[in-house]
Amino acid sequence: MKNSFRTRLSQRDRMLVAKIRYVPQNPVGMAQKMAYLMPSLRDFNLFVPVLATNIESRWDFKNRKPFSNKYNQLLMPNYNNKIFRSVTNTSNGEVGEETLFYYQQKDKVIWAEYSGGAIVKGFLIAKLLENDTLDMRYEHINQAGELMTGVCLSTPEILLNGLIRLHEKWQWTNGNFSSGESVIEEIIEKTS
Repeated sequence: MKNSFRTRLSQRDRMLVAKIRYVPQNPVGMAQKMAYLMPSLRDFNLFVPVLATNIESRWDFKNRKPFSNKYNQLLMPNYNNKIFRSVTNTSNGEVGEETLFYYQQKDKVIWAEYSGGAIVKGFLIAKLLENDTLDMRYEHINQAGELMTGVCLSTPEILLNGLIRLHEKWQWTNGNFSSGESVIEEIIEKTS
């Protein structure tokens, strides 16, 4: 079964997807095909759990096709039960690499709880827009005991290993009202 889902991929990802001409009936078949295309075993081991989660939630196994929607849900990021860590942030931001975000999703509503580093406790809520960006509001209490609030527009990028990277443009709605940019990436929590 042919399925053209190249439209929303980065150039690097297009080269990988160009080699996959169809989506098989089950995630294992796709994982086997991806194993051949992955540059290393390490990348494949990171990719398989993400692949299984994303395919299972986006694929209608009974009818053997992606769930129908006005845009291809197979490529739409799924934020439910995902953990993110900050990669970069501008100097006026308070989130650092010690900060972990625990995301949840129900339909087009996304929320997260976050803490670590300069953040004692924080919460965010977001609406998934038609172009897959997240329109979000956040609030947290920092180590100085200040309540900080802001707005953010996050644009997702699906990495070659299937994990999600969010490119964020944010602005404080209190304090000095400055703005900045940050990047957070999904991590896979190691189980002992």
